[in-house]
Amino acid sequence: MAQFLLLTFDIRKNPIDWKLMDGVADKPLPLMVAAIAVLHEDINMNFKQLALAMVFCFGASGNAFAYVISGGTDVGGLDTYLGSTMGMVSGESTETSWASGIVGTTLSISGKTDPAAFLIAEGTDSIVAFQLYTAPGYFLVKDSRKHVLFKNEANVDWGVFDLLAYFGTNKLSELSLSHLTEFNGNPVKVTEPGTLALLGLGILGLVTARSKSKRNS
Repeated sequence: MAQFLLLTFDIRKNPIDWKLMDGVADKPLPLMVAAIAVLHEDINMNFKQLALAMVFCFGASGNAFAYVISGGTDVGGLDTYLGSTMGMVSGESTETSWASGIVGTTLSISGKTDPAAFLIAEGTDSIVAFQLYTAPGYFLVKDSRKHVLFKNEANVDWGVFDLLAYFGTNKLSELSLSHLTEFNGNPVKVTEPGTLALLGLGILGLVTARSKSKRNS
């Protein structure tokens, strides 16, 4: 959030201070465009106001980017990595105990998929989506000797992460892992506003700013 504050208040720099862009380098393209517009003082002021509103909209909503799989299904954004371990003996009680220790609360298994097939998100090389059946708060994926735990946040019906960050490239051709375990934990489904919705909020911000300017003149 600090990066967004820097972007919004430091609008008179010229040339652009690219160091301030570090915090938004992984954000959707409209946000990067808006940030550049806010930082560059040669842009028309009306567009600056629109861009500024867009920055606030994107900043408030977090990462609104959502992945899509074959057939056009929206599977949400990346889920949050919590931890991993190597060499743990697989078993429901062992996995539950380990996951509970990572999360800091007692979890219980709500479902299991064995083997765990996945789909690769369109337009990506290694972002994969696993269908979840119990809207879990957390899920664990296991293959070979490695267990990886995630918090299910973006879309509770799908587990989404970068496969190559945790497993080998051979898994991309196999399209499955050993198994996936779902844990309860009172998940909170995060609504992910689309780009058009955010743009609409930006336009609303521009209209509001212009109305206020007219009243003050």
